[in-house]
Amino acid sequence: MNDLGRWLRAEWDRAAAVALVILGLIFLAVGYNGVANSPYVAEELAYLASGAVGGLFLLGCGATLWLSADLHDEWRKLDRIEAAIRGEQALPASEDDESHAADADHNGASNGDVAETNGKTKSAQIRVGRSQRQRQTARLATALQPETATSNRSGGA
Repeated sequence: MNDLGRWLRAEWDRAAAVALVILGLIFLAVGYNGVANSPYVAEELAYLASGAVGGLFLLGCGATLWLSADLHDEWRKLDRIEAAIRGEQALPASEDDESHAADADHNGASNGDVAETNGKTKSAQIRVGRSQRQRQTARLATALQPETATSNRSGGA
């Protein structure tokens, strides 16, 4: 139960999305059943207005929540990649990140592994940065750049 509670806190948006989609399908089924069994057009319109429109609305809300959760995961991944590229520490972990880290530890991930954000994949930590040769080339390029920029300005003016 503790793991379920932790998962629901971390993945509340996905849990709500699934609940809304299920509720929307129930509304659609009840609306269809009411329209199919109704002998009067006025009753059919009431079932369409309450069941079908409400069901479609709940399905749309559920899909939006699910996509929002996926985008949130992608933003967290991009923040971690950017921090790794800059050589900085990642931002302090939120409750969601702690839950994912706990899931990674539970699944056997060591501290050398990068835990994913959606609980589905793990990958080994990749060293991001430039080699010594690339750093030397970058220093040389930046050293030559001001001379080129000043010669272009004087020649063009």
